[in-house]
Amino acid sequence: MKVLCPSCKREIPPEDINIQSAIAKCSACGEFFMVGDNEPEIAVEEATTLEPVPKGFTVNRERDALIIKYRDHIFTVIFMTCFVFVIDVFVVLGMFFKEAMNCEVSGMLSIPIFPVIGVLLHYMTLALLMNSTEWRISAGSISIHIGPVPWPGSTILTTKNIQRVFCEKKAHSDGEGHWSNTYELFVLYNNGTRTRLIMLGEPEQARFIEQQLAAELGLPDTPVIGEMDVK
Repeated sequence: MKVLCPSCKREIPPEDINIQSAIAKCSACGEFFMVGDNEPEIAVEEATTLEPVPKGFTVNRERDALIIKYRDHIFTVIFMTCFVFVIDVFVVLGMFFKEAMNCEVSGMLSIPIFPVIGVLLHYMTLALLMNSTEWRISAGSISIHIGPVPWPGSTILTTKNIQRVFCEKKAHSDGEGHWSNTYELFVLYNNGTRTRLIMLGEPEQARFIEQQLAAELGLPDTPVIGEMDVK
């Protein structure tokens, strides 16, 4: 029998269950609850389908809100940092050794658009290094905040009239026969309209947030046309 937290629906490991007092603690959200026959909802067969907390994610509870935080993948941060560093070295060398460099290369560095691109690359790298995404889910709203460096994507949605939360897989081609996938999380309203919440790079991440939102808001797991199958 699997024991699940009644708050966040995470599986409770045996070491977090006090057999003598029949009290369990959820290390994910900090919830204490009784384990016994009077709590049948904490042991369900569907527990094996729940996504584990993805790497880089943390789940906590503050009063009446569920807080999910995560950062971009470390390899993306490392790649962008190294890329910008190489560009900076190239530009510095171009400033001090203009005569020794190829004329075409030195001419490219003088084009006004290149400083603009450089500023944008540095801003993106700074955002990757410092920013994290915080989800705050409560009975009345879903708040997504990306910061502290200003970045698009922060929003607040009311949970009123939300019918479902679901994921869609999108395939992208680079034009040379190589394909990659992204995973978008949507909310579906009672009137049939939908709003995209966020785009993620891994299906486990999207499915995890979907499950957390559905559990916190008490939404059913009914199929939606176009929803990705991760089972």
